[in-house]
Amino acid sequence: APDDLDALLIKAEDGVASRAELVRLALGYLQKGSRFDCQTWLGLAGRKGAEDAPGEEGAHYCYVKAMLARGDESLAPAERQRVMKAYLEKAISRGLEDYNTYLHMAQISQQAQDATSLLHYLNEARRAWRESPQPKAALFQLYLQQNKLDEAKAMAEEWMMVDENNLDTRVWLIENVYRGARDWAKMADMALQAIYVQPFDIKLHNYRAFACRKLKQWDEAVFEYNMVRKLAAGTAEEALATDVGALLDICATWINAGDKAKARAALDEAKQLDPKNARIATLEQELNGEDSPEEDYDGHESGH
Repeated sequence: APDDLDALLIKAEDGVASRAELVRLALGYLQKGSRFDCQTWLGLAGRKGAEDAPGEEGAHYCYVKAMLARGDESLAPAERQRVMKAYLEKAISRGLEDYNTYLHMAQISQQAQDATSLLHYLNEARRAWRESPQPKAALFQLYLQQNKLDEAKAMAEEWMMVDENNLDTRVWLIENVYRGARDWAKMADMALQAIYVQPFDIKLHNYRAFACRKLKQWDEAVFEYNMVRKLAAGTAEEALATDVGALLDICATWINAGDKAKARAALDEAKQLDPKNARIATLEQELNGEDSPEEDYDGHESGH
């Protein structure tokens, strides 16, 4: 707090501040962005042996040294990295458990192409601040690069819990994990989350409809197919194809549900719009009990 800093400054200027107080003063000035004052008081603390101090005092001293090195334009980039890394490692060894420190170390590890250290520090950062999406996102990418799909899936799910606007990773989970694993409940849930992010994406409504149908959540599936109809876009032909495709999906859904009246109504509407559609005859047969209901929904996704 500013008051604490002022009080510490008075003590330091009077020459009665302890070494630990000088370190705290330097840290305060670092956080304020006052590099010169930070260096002044840290230098004094250093001359009193703060670098070798145990616990928080030594940890904070080393942390401030690392941050000063990070912004030191007089050092060559490689030297800057080396000094920063050395002091951050010292700070961590003295017990500093700081989210930003771990992220800095992860960054340094990445630049050094040290995958083991990168993994370690990203996980430390993740534990230090569980609500932060950044380490989770980085771990997800790392696991993907290493082709560790189970770990990538787990990290993506954890990441989505703290990043409600991330559409791409939700779609990745749907397309690369849940659909293949036939985990319809998770697919439906993730599709719904994705729809909250991007309500006008036909593909997402199709995904949710597909999953709900597999879960025998007939009304939900039909609701989503109706959303597909509303969102049908493109040329007149494309929009019609999407609309009729969704109508026929609704028909097939009601056949699966055993509601022939609703299935018939959807089929009749589709016939009026596109009488030559190849799926109409198939669904007509199913509706008349001449065939088993469509089981493989994959081929009948509207809007593709």
